[in-house]
Amino acid sequence: MKRSIGFLIVEGAVFGIAIGCLIELIFSSIFAGNYYVPGIPSFLVHFENINVAVAFERALYALIGVVSSLGTLLFKNEERPLIMSTAIHFVLIAITVCVVGVTLGWFGSWEGVAGAVASFVLVYVLIWVSVYFYERRIAMQATRRLHENETEELEEKH
Repeated sequence: MKRSIGFLIVEGAVFGIAIGCLIELIFSSIFAGNYYVPGIPSFLVHFENINVAVAFERALYALIGVVSSLGTLLFKNEERPLIMSTAIHFVLIAITVCVVGVTLGWFGSWEGVAGAVASFVLVYVLIWVSVYFYERRIAMQATRRLHENETEELEEKH
């Protein structure tokens, strides 16, 4: 099934907001105990109305999801090497998350941004290596089946 760009945008926004809210819950439970804190307090105090601050956060979560979702279109280009599509996708996501993270006060310093980028590198390397070995296994299975079929055909001829 081919997904439309509109579907990718909506899907990305929904997943971005869902993941952002889940992360808020995790951090609230770790750092705020029994209280729910919808964001970094130093960010939230910039708004007179908490609802506006949270709506702004959600819009930025949606933006991360949309960029990630639309970024999957990079992998449709079969002429571009997978490593190049992965690198472009990485740069798009890393820039988006870093800009959103700085805006929302996720990082206390530039070292925090560098740590986030290092984490992204690690995750992308792990994903890329996993995909590589998965695809390699599929190719080896297909090759083995082809050889089995060729052997059966040769045996049938004799």
